[in-house]
Amino acid sequence: MKTTFNAPPFFALAITLSVAVVGAYGYLYLVNPEHPPQYLMAVGLICFAWTMRRFVGGCAGKNPASSAARRDVTLGIVFACLLLGVGVIGRLGWIDEAFRLRSIGLFAGSFVMLLANVIPKQTGSACSLAVRRAGAWALVLGGLGYALAWLTLPLAYASATAISIMGFAMAYGLVRVVGIIRKFNSQPPRGSE
Repeated sequence: MKTTFNAPPFFALAITLSVAVVGAYGYLYLVNPEHPPQYLMAVGLICFAWTMRRFVGGCAGKNPASSAARRDVTLGIVFACLLLGVGVIGRLGWIDEAFRLRSIGLFAGSFVMLLANVIPKQTGSACSLAVRRAGAWALVLGGLGYALAWLTLPLAYASATAISIMGFAMAYGLVRVVGIIRKFNSQPPRGSE
C-alpha cells in the first residue's frame, strides 16, 4: 500500500502549523524568561526543518525521488509541529496535563509507524530489502504498541509500558535482522560451482 498526500493542502497545513508554533514559542520566549533556551530550540527546530526541506527537494520537479523526499520531510514538519503545539498548549494551560501526555504519546507512536512505512520502499538487494522489512515491521508494531499504551493505560503505567513495548519490538526486530543476515551469509554465491 502506497501512502500519498495531496501536496498543496498538506503543504498549507505544514506552513500553518509552523507559523502557529513559531508564534506561540516566540510569545512564550518574550513573556516567560524562565526557560528561554527551550523556546528558542523549538523555533530553531522548525526553521531547521524547513531549511532541510528546501535542500532535500532542490530539483523536485525533475526527480520523482527528490519530490518524495520533500514530501516526507513535510510530513515530519507536520508531526513536529503537532508535538510542539501540544507542548505549548499545555504550557499555556489550555489543556490538562493528562490530555497533553496522552496526545504526545499518540503523536510519537504514530510518527514512528509512518516513518517505518517509508523504510522498506527503497530499492536494494534481496538481503537489504528483507532487513529493511523486518526493521520496519518492528517499528510499526512498536509504534502501535507505544500509541495504544498511552491511549488506554492509566497514566501511572503508560510511560513505562510504552517504553517497554518499544524496547521489546526493537529487540524482536534486531533478532529478525540478525537471523536474516545469517541466512543470506550462509548461502553460497549463485555464480560459483
